[in-house]
Amino acid sequence: MGLKTTLDLDELTWGDLLAFSDIGRAAGVGDDEKVEQTWSQNSELEALAVDLPAAGLQRRPVISAEEGIDFAAVLAEVLLGEGDARAYLGKLTELRDRLLGVS
Repeated sequence: MGLKTTLDLDELTWGDLLAFSDIGRAAGVGDDEKVEQTWSQNSELEALAVDLPAAGLQRRPVISAEEGIDFAAVLAEVLLGEGDARAYLGKLTELRDRLLGVS
């Protein structure tokens, strides 16, 4: 059994729209899947909805933009150092744990 999420278009912000898209993407909704549209009695578009597949409703790691930049910088240093990651083992372990949802 899946879950349906609905986006009300009244006072919609770009953040709301992007979050709706991110939820669908994270749940594994395909790019070609149609977005359900809800219309008012006045033939005005009121809401968008999508059925999220149950298999895709797993918890995904959340990494802030700051953490992402920090981790990308560490990976860049490792690559510039010809793959020698010994100086960055702590940060790489932290990244692995965050991606696996361990910490």
